[in-house]
Amino acid sequence: MLEKFCNSTFWNSSFLDSPEADLPLCFEQTVLVWIPLGFLWLLAPWQLLHVYRSKIKRSSITKLYLAKQVLVGFLLILAAIELVLVLTEDSGQATVPAIRYTNPSLYLGTWLLVLLLQHSRRWCMQKDSWFLSVFWILSVVCGVFQFQTLIRMLLNGNNSNLAYSCLFFICYALHVLILILSAFSEKDDSSNNPSLTASFLSSITFSWYDSTVLKGYKQPLTLEDVWDIDEKIKTKTLISKFEKHMAGELQKARKAVQRRQRARAQGESRDRLPGLNKNQSQSRDILVLEEVKKKKKKSGTTKNYPKAWLVKTLFKTFYVIFLKAFVLKLVHDLFMFLNPQLLKLIISFANNRDTYVWTGYLYSVLFFVVALIQSLCLQNYFLLCFILGVNVRSTIMASVYKKALTLSNQGRKQYTIGETVNLMSVDAQKLMDVTIFIHLLWSNVLQITLSIYFLWAELGPSVLAGVGVMVLLIPINGILATKSRAIQVKNMKNKDERLKTMNEILSGIKGINLSGGQKQRISLARATYQNSDIYVLDDPLSAVDAHVGKHIFNKVLGPNGLLKDKTRLLITHSIHFLPQVDEIVVLGNGTILEKGPYSTLLANKGVFAKILKTFTKQTGPEGEATVNEDSEEEDDHGLMPSMEEIPEEVASLTMKRENSLHRTLSRSSRSSSRHRKSLKNSLKTQNVNTLKEEEELVKGQKLIKKESVQTGKVKLAIYLKYLQAMGWCLIFFIIGAYVTNSVAYIGSNLWLSAWTNDSKTYNGTNYPASQRDLRVGVYGALGVAQGVSVLLANLCSAYASTHASSILHQQLLNNILQAPMSFFDTTPTGRIVNRFAGDISMVDDTLPMSLRSWILCFLGIISTLVMICTATPIFVIVIIPLGIIYTSVQMFYVATSRQLKRLDSVTRSPIYSHFSETVSGLSIIRAFEHQQRFLKHNEVGIDTNQKCVFSWIVSNRWLAIRLELVGNLIVFFASLMMVIYRATLSGDTVGFVLSNALNITQTLNWLVRMTSEIETNIVAVERINEYIKVENEAPWVTDKRPPPGWPSKGEIRFNNYQVRYRPELDLVLNGITCDIRSTEKIGVVGRTGAGKSSLTNALFRILEAAGGQIIIDGVNIASIGLHDLREKLTIIPQDPILFSGSLRMNLDPFNNHSDEEIWKALELAHLKSFVAGLQLGLSHQVTEAGDNLSIGQRQLLCLARALLRKSKILIMDEATAAVDIETDHLIQMTIQKEFSHCTTITIAHRLHTVMDSDRIMVLDKGKIVEYGTPDELLTNSGPFYLMAKEAGIENVNSTSF
Repeated sequence: MLEKFCNSTFWNSSFLDSPEADLPLCFEQTVLVWIPLGFLWLLAPWQLLHVYRSKIKRSSITKLYLAKQVLVGFLLILAAIELVLVLTEDSGQATVPAIRYTNPSLYLGTWLLVLLLQHSRRWCMQKDSWFLSVFWILSVVCGVFQFQTLIRMLLNGNNSNLAYSCLFFICYALHVLILILSAFSEKDDSSNNPSLTASFLSSITFSWYDSTVLKGYKQPLTLEDVWDIDEKIKTKTLISKFEKHMAGELQKARKAVQRRQRARAQGESRDRLPGLNKNQSQSRDILVLEEVKKKKKKSGTTKNYPKAWLVKTLFKTFYVIFLKAFVLKLVHDLFMFLNPQLLKLIISFANNRDTYVWTGYLYSVLFFVVALIQSLCLQNYFLLCFILGVNVRSTIMASVYKKALTLSNQGRKQYTIGETVNLMSVDAQKLMDVTIFIHLLWSNVLQITLSIYFLWAELGPSVLAGVGVMVLLIPINGILATKSRAIQVKNMKNKDERLKTMNEILSGIKGINLSGGQKQRISLARATYQNSDIYVLDDPLSAVDAHVGKHIFNKVLGPNGLLKDKTRLLITHSIHFLPQVDEIVVLGNGTILEKGPYSTLLANKGVFAKILKTFTKQTGPEGEATVNEDSEEEDDHGLMPSMEEIPEEVASLTMKRENSLHRTLSRSSRSSSRHRKSLKNSLKTQNVNTLKEEEELVKGQKLIKKESVQTGKVKLAIYLKYLQAMGWCLIFFIIGAYVTNSVAYIGSNLWLSAWTNDSKTYNGTNYPASQRDLRVGVYGALGVAQGVSVLLANLCSAYASTHASSILHQQLLNNILQAPMSFFDTTPTGRIVNRFAGDISMVDDTLPMSLRSWILCFLGIISTLVMICTATPIFVIVIIPLGIIYTSVQMFYVATSRQLKRLDSVTRSPIYSHFSETVSGLSIIRAFEHQQRFLKHNEVGIDTNQKCVFSWIVSNRWLAIRLELVGNLIVFFASLMMVIYRATLSGDTVGFVLSNALNITQTLNWLVRMTSEIETNIVAVERINEYIKVENEAPWVTDKRPPPGWPSKGEIRFNNYQVRYRPELDLVLNGITCDIRSTEKIGVVGRTGAGKSSLTNALFRILEAAGGQIIIDGVNIASIGLHDLREKLTIIPQDPILFSGSLRMNLDPFNNHSDEEIWKALELAHLKSFVAGLQLGLSHQVTEAGDNLSIGQRQLLCLARALLRKSKILIMDEATAAVDIETDHLIQMTIQKEFSHCTTITIAHRLHTVMDSDRIMVLDKGKIVEYGTPDELLTNSGPFYLMAKEAGIENVNSTSF
């Protein structure tokens, strides 16, 4: 039928059975024309529907759009001209075949459809449709056959269809031109992300990334150079999809848990032993021991919790991208098995001289096309897998963060900050890695099946030997995999523990640049800005002195303060404020003891009256405690610290927040001008405003420095540092083992080649047994040598890389622990945690694998080159340009990749830092209802990191597709050479060269990738090394050791001592000179920010002297090591620091004391009854930072710890600020008795606490303004007298101390 349609032969195999093979013209004009047209018309409706559903604002007309439309318009005109020509030729006697009418008519409709489709893309972000590009490719490929046929006809003198041929040639040229134009991308104003507007051809070849690589090669990339990611994969979009699916899956999983619990309960009821019941009593000690045994034995692994829901939820969330990757991987795997079949055909072609030459050329072209499709599928498969991995990682990180914000307090106790940071860093990264390899689960099965099938076709039953070995290895692999999984689980727990410990070490270091009083005032100001109706204030004045406390009460909390129209629940130990409150509630042992107004409770003469009588001065006719009511116009400028005391960035924040408060209060009906006036009066920001007007910055105002990003090539010293950490001897042994493997590999190939040549000497019937045994024996020995050498190399490599990671981690940890406080002032915790989490993980896992792969690839290339050049020396000519191209591409690419990896690391630190800060301040975030703001901040941080990771992923694919294209061209030209020179080559040589050519291109690709990977991943060592080189504080131990028993007296002398927090800041202690005698009790008082805590930092040399010296028992503390100094001093700090673990561990971490001594210390610290009441006693587990204990209990534990140390010098820095007055009194009595032999320095805002001191030191602006006995200071009308007067103290006997 088609022959009548064309009026010529449609198909005849004789056309191909010729040296000048060709296809019938009818076949070319029907099938090869209708394939692209059918493709277009079938998919066009779906494309138009897609445009209609997802259309955006129409974009402006571009030159590229006009050019494509004009060219298609020309095609439309040419189709019309052809139709007119046919009509004029038709004489009415059916001399013109029907195909001549049909095709122009089809083309007329097709070009009108193409014009419509191209116009409809104006409403899309991606202006070039993938299916239009495929249509043009099909048109050009299918048209090339008719093109060459018409050329042949013209060359043979057949000019009968000259007009038609000319029209076809013009149309074909226009097809090629439009295809070229389709490769270019049109930008869209609605997005700056080039991946969204890239054309189809640009997308699959990653050409849209050229500009970024070029920019990265010219100069180091910055965050501004990396475009934002698509809205579809931003964290907010991903988490909303994930949570929608999570709700259903989690509900199913919980139901499954309930079913398991019911089944377990039924089983336990059947298995319960007779004779026992719930009411039988057991010793509490036995229960405690059993509990501890269970914990040790099970380690919590048998917890009954919902399982398997996460994998299902992730699949439902990302199944589309998963299935796309599946299709690409399937196509790649199927095409992968075409290469050996084509290789077999080329070998057959080389051996059979009668085969037509065009067959060899066809095989070469097919070789290239198959390889090209493989490369495109593989690289786009990897892109989808990596994108899936990044999306999964982002989803997990955001979900963990969101869960942390909503986790109950009970739930928080089960997980430390370190564990949750590990979830966000290491575990989320592992899930990302899994997504890259998850398709291997089915792909490996498919590849093994196809391999066995093809091998059976070649070798027959002999293949069963290999299959049998593989089957035998399956259970061994299963055992090893199970063991590996168990080790991995254990390792993850170790990582959790390591990060938890690291995070706890960083709890006490941050915030040193603010005093306790400043922190409390900032917290109170933050609460005030909220303009809420109800305020719950938990002892907000404990860390401020009496003067500041009275000021804050009067201006903010009291009956005339900013919050006077609000409901305030004030929890306080400051009794002298109570006359001004509306109602008082007295608590004891968790119950309300008394409740009522101040006068009523005083008249009742109950518990409250007793407390008041004991601890406050009674004045006035009715015996009420009085509060010093000075004029409101008193000198308040003292409240504003001098500029050197203002913490960095606080000055500007004060102005912003004051303005913000004004706006907030003005919106409230309760606000008044009086509120704003009092706030302004209390803050006294005139000086700050003056500075703002003059635009002068305080020295060191920028506290947190921007994390530095290295640029350029990674220095050789970094590589040498990593190799040195591995150990040079091990490195040489590893290289030697791998070289041995390569030599054995070359030998086995040469031996196998010689073995195959035996077939020319012997035939199958008379092959000598001795020769056979020799061949098998040597070949087997070489195989064993390869196996043994690789095993030894891998074992040593694993040991060396683990050793290197351990060394680097140890150096990093040691240096961080010895870093000065100024480092922690200016470095967020997240940056440090990122070094211990992400970077150490990179050195643990990724870098060693990259290094091993690089060595194997490099030696593999040398081996292959030796073998190829042995067979065909001319191949060296191909290797030289190949090496130049590969080296150029690598140099071009690696600059971009390396810098993107650095940006990835730098943008990851703020995520961990923000997370740690969020968990630490969770109660504050919830109280202020700022969860959404913090969630948004976290999402922005993750998206910023995500765009760097995405760009890095694309850069890898950009490199790979180009390397594979060059490699494919090399194979193509090598196969062409085999066809051209087949007369001088045997089939064995052709197969040997081509198989090795295939091998060397893949290996070279991998070598370039691994070289780039190493330079990219070595950035982790670079970042670790950056913190290893952080300047240390003074040595822990020096050659000069203090005498034995030092300090024996406890005498302390300050000689013109000066100190500052950082070199660029002013002095915080300026010229301190005083003597403290042996066993003397010194009280240190002063306004907030006067330098009291700085004094303790100076004693411990946390801050080093800027001038002067401190001498303890005749030894200058600057001349000895820090350990020798600090282990002889004991401090009960203002912020009581506890670590997760048992109470006993927190009290006696080095097991230096017996249980009796510990219980005695607890009794003296007034904690014995509390600890004895705990189920586990001393084994009671303290959660991270001691969150399951009150601040008062933590401070008492620090006191007990101090009692155990029995140092000669004791420093108490606001140690009793968070305990009630009665407990404070008991503690002071304990200190007087138990530390009577010690020199004691007590820093306190409660003057009652220091009134029994031998002498009192009054500090102001870093200087001693008064120093003497309490009686002496009270007789002088100086600063101490004024402070005592404000606290209701007129003489030493005014207190019960």
